[in-house]
Amino acid sequence: MPIMDYGHFSDDGREFIITRHDTPRPWHNYLVNAEYVAKVTQVGTAYAFWQPRGEGLRSNLLEDKDGSGGPRFVYLKDRDNGQYWTLTGAPDFPKMSRWRCRVGCGYQVNESLHKGVEASWRVFVPQNDDPCELWTITVTNRRKSTLKLDLTPYTEMHLTGGSTLMDFIAVVGGHYDAKSKAVFGINTCVKFPPRFKAFLASDRKPDRVTVSRDEFLGHYRDYSGPKAMDEEIDNREAGTEWLGASLTHCLSIEPGESVTINCALGMVESVDEGRALIQRYLGKKKAVENSFQELSAQTNAMVSHTQVDTPDPQFNRWCNVWLKQQLTFVARWGRLIGRGFRDILQDTFGHRLMDPAVARKCIIEVFSKQYADGRCIRAWRLPNAQLDLQDYADSPSWMIMALSFYLKESGDFAILDEQVPFLNRDDPYAAPVAAASVWEHVLLAQRWLLSDRGRHGLVRIHYGDWCDTMNGVGKGGEGESVMLSQQVKWGCDLLADLAEYLGHSGIVGEMRKGAAELTAAINTTSWDGDWYVRAFDDEGLPVGSNTPPPQDKGEGRIFLNPQSWAIISGVADEQRANSSIKHAIKRLDVGYGMVLNWPAFTALRPRIGQMTAMSPGFYENASVYVHGNCFWVYALAHAGHGDLAWRYLRAILPDTPNKPNADTEPFVVPNYYIAPNVQRRQSRNLYLSGWRTGSAAWFYMTAIEQILGAEADYAGLRIRPRLPGDWQQAAIERPFRGDTYHITYQRRHTGGSGAVRSITVDGKPINGDLVPVIGDGGRHEVLVELD
Repeated sequence: MPIMDYGHFSDDGREFIITRHDTPRPWHNYLVNAEYVAKVTQVGTAYAFWQPRGEGLRSNLLEDKDGSGGPRFVYLKDRDNGQYWTLTGAPDFPKMSRWRCRVGCGYQVNESLHKGVEASWRVFVPQNDDPCELWTITVTNRRKSTLKLDLTPYTEMHLTGGSTLMDFIAVVGGHYDAKSKAVFGINTCVKFPPRFKAFLASDRKPDRVTVSRDEFLGHYRDYSGPKAMDEEIDNREAGTEWLGASLTHCLSIEPGESVTINCALGMVESVDEGRALIQRYLGKKKAVENSFQELSAQTNAMVSHTQVDTPDPQFNRWCNVWLKQQLTFVARWGRLIGRGFRDILQDTFGHRLMDPAVARKCIIEVFSKQYADGRCIRAWRLPNAQLDLQDYADSPSWMIMALSFYLKESGDFAILDEQVPFLNRDDPYAAPVAAASVWEHVLLAQRWLLSDRGRHGLVRIHYGDWCDTMNGVGKGGEGESVMLSQQVKWGCDLLADLAEYLGHSGIVGEMRKGAAELTAAINTTSWDGDWYVRAFDDEGLPVGSNTPPPQDKGEGRIFLNPQSWAIISGVADEQRANSSIKHAIKRLDVGYGMVLNWPAFTALRPRIGQMTAMSPGFYENASVYVHGNCFWVYALAHAGHGDLAWRYLRAILPDTPNKPNADTEPFVVPNYYIAPNVQRRQSRNLYLSGWRTGSAAWFYMTAIEQILGAEADYAGLRIRPRLPGDWQQAAIERPFRGDTYHITYQRRHTGGSGAVRSITVDGKPINGDLVPVIGDGGRHEVLVELD
């Protein structure tokens, strides 16, 4: 069933309205600030945790084992007849007169009408980094008689995050605190920091409460028929048992009348801190609504920054709202499981187009995870408070890309002199022992990469490159990555361009020489006749060749990424670029994007690594990996193939109707789609891992700077559009270095080449394609006529 049959976008594009509860799998909306996360499903269940800034160990309020979310519900009970249900219908889903879930930017609203009771449940996380979420529950009586209703918000409290070295429930307890009208759950394990405490509070004194899950549910019962709905249970303490917090309010509502109750759910270090937090939001009139208005103001600012207006409403919606929302999430939480070196730097490719200050902060943070020899770690801020010290060779290569893009966007050259510490090589957990400027950090990175080359003159892969699971190629220390070598070549070009702009002629020569050497080495050793190979293993055998070694059994003959990066980096001349494109499309296009490799591996090939042991069509083993597809689209647009780029850009959007079995959320770009050849395809789904991907940044950058062609450069904006051939007109309002440029593209005639014929700025023609920085803080009209 097509995913758009489960709902639709609102007219302004700012909400996705789910109209059926039975989505192909739970659809998630991330409600977050910098310290608290609630991953909420369309029926209100959630994974929720607190992870303070700088703290690795994560405090789980609600765990989520399979994506269905931890139990939390709003129960509604008619006291006259004893009938009860939950506001969202979960978990048994009775037939309701009306049901919908409004997925918004940073908030979610569930609405239902059942048995004459209209109800809504709005959930959001305040943006001041308080570790809590705020609920507003409104019930309206649509009957003709008085409604006697029990309203009961409920949540489990798991309070996990690490090993207790004992029976877990031995350290868990809770109680009702009358002073704050809240249930508190507490984990007293001495191995945990004091912040393993949770609360559920209401702005109205409850008539009954529970603290114990067993008291609420009863033995041998579940959430479709809990004991607390059949009996008036008032349980105000719990100890050595699983926690289930509920607050029952006995209401009497006249016909047409509405009652609203606000709740707060969160985590704190002490009961006193919890009381203060509850008072902040529930003890002051309109505090919850004021907090929601702050969130709305942030969303308005996000949406209004860089506005796209094209003939394609889908493209407009993604560029103006949902890619920005996804980028806002990853700016705070990366991939949720930690902050990855390559991940955060690639995210800045999109951040700098929305808010350069966010990109700057991320760049400084990531550069501090580099050693003084130029190498870098893989990730930090993991849930277990550990660093990922595995030697992924690509980490340093992203540094010059992120810095170059940021400088072109912001003009903030002062960042180059900012001192950033190095990790302590002897003990990465110890205090840093040295620091250097951002400029020196990026030089060290590029020089390390150029020095770490193998038998083919290519950059060594070590534990892996962008593909984490190609961890067998360089296990012996000699394997080389063609993709990484292409990236390093581009990095040399970018660093040479920056050095030239700054007047560092010696570095220009050094980097041009490195780029030339890598170009020659790649084209000499890695061109397979029709496309570029992916890598060479420790023994010097190719990966991704049309004549693979016998042990590969004919699998993995061609990979997508080295074709894309050969074009992006300029390694491929026009003839080889065209050949790579032709053969990649022929073998890798599956109708809704390009698979990463073909044929898929069907068994472990130790010389390549874990990717080959993954199920065919999943993850890096021949799935439609959206991040890799974004490289592909960027490469096509970069090479001037506007129509091809547009074709593949639309193909990978989740709401494009080319995925008959897709189950992804229609409002976020996913990590990958399962390929058509996957086992049990008809009974499995086409997608896994939403929200948490570098795809959003690459997609947004490609849309703004390549398709729409408003590309930042050191001296201004380069106007190089690659519009689809059937667009006669398009526009973008692009903030840039304090000014706002409203750029309008107009084709002179249908079927034209799309080449730029003329550019005028505020009515005055300019030579070339560079719109210089005006710098007056004003709004400027740029008219671009195309053939």
